Amino acid sequence: RSPRLLSLALLPVLSGAVAGIAAVSLGFGKVDGITVGFGTTLLGEGVDYAIYLFSQTRPGQPPGETLPRIWPTLRLGVLTSVCGFSALLFSDFPGLSQLGLFSIVGLFVAVGVTRWVLPLLMPKDFVARQSPRLFSTLQVLISHSSRLRVPVLLSMVLVTIFLSLREGPWWNAHLSSLNPTSFADQQLDRKLRSELSAPSVNDLIAIRANGLEEALVASEQVEEKLVTLRNEAVLAGFEYLRRFYQAG
Repeated sequence: RSPRLLSLALLPVLSGAVAGIAAVSLGFGKVDGITVGFGTTLLGEGVDYAIYLFSQTRPGQPPGETLPRIWPTLRLGVLTSVCGFSALLFSDFPGLSQLGLFSIVGLFVAVGVTRWVLPLLMPKDFVARQSPRLFSTLQVLISHSSRLRVPVLLSMVLVTIFLSLREGPWWNAHLSSLNPTSFADQQLDRKLRSELSAPSVNDLIAIRANGLEEALVASEQVEEKLVTLRNEAVLAGFEYLRRFYQAG
């Protein structure tokens, strides 16, 4: 209901996004649009930092005195998130690596803004508005939470048994599952490629080189091995870079 508090709540996220873009630009030389899109969504956690500060500020207490009391909780929250996002840094996909760096830097900046900037911008007479009805409902749920221990434990046991007895793979590691094209259209594409003898693009060999000539030399070495595999009927065929370069 307060435009000022709404702006303050968004400040950690916006600051984190700007810092994340700068970090990715410095680390990778460019920033993919999908990194900004998904990364900003992940940085939405920064709004929770501000809301936690607002809700924990007691009447008559300066916001600066609230931070020492809630800082261990905020610190634990950001560190657990950073540990999860750090796995993205070691991905072979540049986009995921960018996303990991964007999220980590953004969260550190977001919690830093919450810790040292927001208390200076909050009203000195700030009082968090609470909903008595919502508060009483939550109190009732909390008082009955002990009764849910047995059902929760039983549910966890049942889920564990189900997963242990489940046949088939647990994870789908095929990128084709992300294809928005319908399965029928994908089957039609395979059929047309087969009838036209069009090359398949499902399997690619990437060659890293410092220049075109070095790439062509490496491509020629790979080509010799692929020819051997084709002669042994291991491969039906392949396309290679040098042929297209010679044609040009």
